Parts: sequence; structure tokens; C-alpha cells
Amino acid sequence: MHVPRFFEGIVTEDPASALGLEADEAQTGRLLVREILGHSDKVNSEDLLPAYIVMPTTSASVSGIGLSPTGLLKGSRVMCMKLPNQPSAYILGVLNYAPEDNHSVSSYARGQGEPELKTRNRINSEGGKVIEPASKYKAKYPHNNTMTTRSGHLLEFDDTPGSERVQIFHKSGSYIEILPDGTIVTKSVKDHIQLAFGNISIFNQGNEKGGKDIEITSNQGEIIITAQQDVSIFAKGTKDKPANVGIFAENGNVQVTTKKGVVNIEAPLIGLNP
Repeated sequence: MHVPRFFEGIVTEDPASALGLEADEAQTGRLLVREILGHSDKVNSEDLLPAYIVMPTTSASVSGIGLSPTGLLKGSRVMCMKLPNQPSAYILGVLNYAPEDNHSVSSYARGQGEPELKTRNRINSEGGKVIEPASKYKAKYPHNNTMTTRSGHLLEFDDTPGSERVQIFHKSGSYIEILPDGTIVTKSVKDHIQLAFGNISIFNQGNEKGGKDIEITSNQGEIIITAQQDVSIFAKGTKDKPANVGIFAENGNVQVTTKKGVVNIEAPLIGLNP
């Protein structure tokens, strides 16, 4: 009877190193593992054992479908299984190892604060108006479910009571965050590009207390609106509360030009003020 042997191991080579890439030449997620005997920090075996990762049943792991087996790093503590007369082992799971100088659980999951880059680069309010909403991060362990990558990308599903959030954070400081009240904040530290082969719609429902504004501001540079066909601006208003359309230039000119066509101005009363 072939009895499998279970043991605790440590990933010896970083998967992205030369030796790690050589061991995983087929790019199937194979790692080099060193066995740790006696469940201690003392490594008694100098032999590096190739090991394959056993994926969860939620991942198809076939035809490129499912999760990629590329999350482990050098130093990851793993629980392994080895069958007799087999040259390779199988990694069954990861052990949360917490030495004093390098906690294995993300600091974001433990409520230690937001990424420093996000806090440092926050766009402050101007003239009493909120530009970038203040942080709603109040994570408490173990409610914040996080994934942090080796370069610093962060994914958060925070279930902390009263501070439930969802965030996708890029190491550059760009992020998309859903705040506890449902507000969605999108920030890009560089360009923000939206492309579509169909329609792009921006619709503001407002609420029972009245409408909500849509504001487009450019602190530096131009705002350019270009259309292949008509450009229309409407302000409906009501009898009790008229709606105005204003075009203002604080330090500059207002110019209306048509190269081919007519400029029509139609109103019950037209006022010209010098």
C-alpha cells in the first residue's frame, strides 16, 4: 500500500528568479520546496524538491481558465504531500507564518492603515468644497478581506461593521473605491481614458430633496467638446424656478463663430450690455 507522506516545507527559490524559472520551464506553477522537519525553523534537508500546487475546486485550471498558480514567493510556508516513488510533491496549502519582523497577514487586513501613497497624494478641498473624499478606512481584523501583490497592488473587501468598503488600488496611487454609503470614487494619478464603440451616458437622478449637480472642472488646460454632428445644451427649468444657461469668461473673450451657416439669436427680449 502506497501511503502518502505529509510535511511542512518552505519555498526556497523565488518563482521569478533564474533557478525558479528554470524549475518551472513549462510554466505550470512548479516551485522548489525545502522540507522542514519537526515543525521548527531548522532546515535539515538541503535537497530542493520540485512541487506542484493543488488548486481549489473553484478554479478550472484547464485551457487557461481559472486562477493562475503564481501567488507564492520565496519564504512561503506550505503544507505538502509526497507519494512514494514520485519525484515531485504537491503543495496542498499555505501556512500563515508570522515571524516578529515580517507578519504574514497584510497590514491592511489588520487595520494598520491605508497605503501611504494614497494618504500622501490626497487632493485637498478647495474653497470649502470636497475634492477627494476623506478616508473611510476603519478596518478591524478579521473583517477586511484583502489580496496584496508583490509589487504593491491591493484588493480589499472590507466587511468592518459600519465601514464596509470595496477598493482596487494600484501601486502608483490610482484607485477605485466604493465607500460605506455607496459613493464611488475613481482617481487616476495620470491620464483617465474612456473608450466605447457605442453610447456613453451620464445620468443624474437626483433625490427627493432636489437635483444634484454635475460639475466638470479643469484646473489646468482646456475643456474641448467635439462632435461629428449636433452639439446641444438644454436647461429646462420650471415656471417657478427658471433655468439659465451661462457662458462666462473671467479673463478672456467669448467667441461664437460659424464658418458655414447662420448664427441665430431668438428671445422675447435681447439685452446687450457694454
